[in-house]
Amino acid sequence: MEEEKNNTLKNIAEFIWEMLKTAITVILVVYLIKTFLFQLFIVDGQSMEPTLHDGQMLLVDKLSYYYRQPQRGEIIVFEKPKETQTNFIKRVVGLPGEKITIHNNQIIVYNESNPDGLKLNEDYIPPDSPTNGNQEFTIAANEVFVLGDNRTNSQDSRVIGPINEKLILGRALFTYWPIKDAFWLTTPIYNSSPN
Repeated sequence: MEEEKNNTLKNIAEFIWEMLKTAITVILVVYLIKTFLFQLFIVDGQSMEPTLHDGQMLLVDKLSYYYRQPQRGEIIVFEKPKETQTNFIKRVVGLPGEKITIHNNQIIVYNESNPDGLKLNEDYIPPDSPTNGNQEFTIAANEVFVLGDNRTNSQDSRVIGPINEKLILGRALFTYWPIKDAFWLTTPIYNSSPN
């Protein structure tokens, strides 16, 4: 009888230990995934319309930019400069080392390949959505220039300046909620034309 009681207690202790090991493993795996691989993000506001809408939920890839720089057209999540507790989501328009001018609702990109400038054609924004401003920006080697797709309602690099790559949290991969609006976020191919 005593031996049976000891076996029962031993089995309960082994079961509890196995459950604890499983729980610790799950917590560790989730922590590592969230810290180094993926993050969930909720769109707040209208600055990325019509591509993304307020309240949509996204999966953000945190790993890619450890191995490569952001590409033009990718949608990124980053910490707002000087307010790092606030996260923004915008589209990369200018890359490190480039010069960007905004004039007459057009974005002109100047770089080594295009010293005379290329007008950026952006099919993802409505044709009647003006890119306000008459500005010129030089992007440092460790920065990107970002704009919201809703150009008349976006606090982006026109206001806060180019974004240091250290502030980038990751690249938006796909929107998963609401399910009816779920889709992969693809990087556009730009048909740029000479300035």
